Amino acid sequence: MDMKTVVIGLLIFLVVIRAQLRSRQLSSRQFFLPLLVLLFGMYTAASIGGIAVGDWIVLFTGTVLGVAVGMVQGKFVRVFEQNGTWFIAGSLASVGLWLASIPIRFGLKYGMSALIATPDLFSGDNFMVPFLFSIAGLMLGRIIMVSMRYPKQALAWMNN
Repeated sequence: MDMKTVVIGLLIFLVVIRAQLRSRQLSSRQFFLPLLVLLFGMYTAASIGGIAVGDWIVLFTGTVLGVAVGMVQGKFVRVFEQNGTWFIAGSLASVGLWLASIPIRFGLKYGMSALIATPDLFSGDNFMVPFLFSIAGLMLGRIIMVSMRYPKQALAWMNN
């Protein structure tokens, strides 16, 4: 694994933690960013030579797990209105939940690969591919839960 890959992985990790803790205005961008991350993950995975159906199953299972964790996280975020504008703020509980889900995702990645006997294509320079899928799921699940908790506001956010 080269230094560039480690630095990019670390930056993604720090960006996710920062994004979960800070307050930010809700907008349609939070609905579309997870889809862009997922599309980028799919593009990156498709560029790996020799990727099999089992590998796609592992990736999309990670996405589904990410959505589930994100929905639970969505229960712990604070949504509030300030001067007519809606904001979302993460909590230490949501960050803790995300951190606790990391070993589960690693177990899923290696456990499913062993069960369906797929080659280990997600190592070396490609180690981040499963995380793109799970981070996209996490962000998507979180905004889905927030939208379910605040449906009227979600429609307004989508129109902004």
